[in-house]
Amino acid sequence: MNIGNVGFVMKWAMQFNIVLATSFGLSLWSTDALAGNLSPGSMNDWGGKAYTKTTSIQQGYEVVIRQLGMAIANKPTTVTSMGIHGFEMSVQNSVSFIDAARYADGSPSPWNLAFSDEEAPENLWIPTIHITKGLPMSFEIGARTGMIQGDTGSVFGTYARFSPVEGYRKSPDISMQLGYTGYIGNSELGLGTMDASMSIGKSIPFGPLTGVNSSVVRPFVAGGLYWLRADPRLENSNVEGVDLSPVSAFKKSEYYTDGYRMFSVNGGVEIESNEVLFSLAASYSPGNLLSIEHQFGFSF
Repeated sequence: MNIGNVGFVMKWAMQFNIVLATSFGLSLWSTDALAGNLSPGSMNDWGGKAYTKTTSIQQGYEVVIRQLGMAIANKPTTVTSMGIHGFEMSVQNSVSFIDAARYADGSPSPWNLAFSDEEAPENLWIPTIHITKGLPMSFEIGARTGMIQGDTGSVFGTYARFSPVEGYRKSPDISMQLGYTGYIGNSELGLGTMDASMSIGKSIPFGPLTGVNSSVVRPFVAGGLYWLRADPRLENSNVEGVDLSPVSAFKKSEYYTDGYRMFSVNGGVEIESNEVLFSLAASYSPGNLLSIEHQFGFSF
């Protein structure tokens, strides 16, 4: 690949992200005008009538917690550390495919049932701003914050990353990440996700002067474990006989509930050229959620 092609890719990526960032910005600006938001307390009502199918309410609550917890979680990224002087700022757009379809038999999907106006977005769009700082000994720390389109809630996450193996010509690079993300701003629900993941990948330089003044492509694959905890903040936690109580994946917690420790497989690629970077990745939690993320930013 020659440098002209690299320039074209980066120019296309910049234009693509500007368009999406503008669209997401407009959607977030209009969020306050939307009628509905995530509301576990409204799950005992559907179509203006009392909804008494307790099994459906309980299962819907569990689906929403698992899918929201995975949608907001920190995801593993490329494996190469940026060094002690490195600094990176970027914008990420994440789309998660939640269970918000309209069922043919007229019964509510989990997300529509859990939304106050029964009109949940078809997908969770979460634009976020990322800041990452390099540290000595191949460590990095980072933070991210953003808002969930169509909801009053927002996300804030932090993470630490360590790359014990990197830069060896005949072996892949390896990095490990540990972090936590919280869902905040919703008066009826608090939720958090702790993540631990490992990535394997490789930095592949290309361009007319490889090794001297080149661009870099970084493909990677990863796997991660996620521990969810949720705390419904309702005046009455019992909705039509169904206990919407706090849940936790941590066994030492008094609210420990089986089924809230999740697993995901991830993969993606990052391209960096002249301090500009673009990445595209996907995350799949088997039987639960598929998310697609793309990121655009600058490294210094």
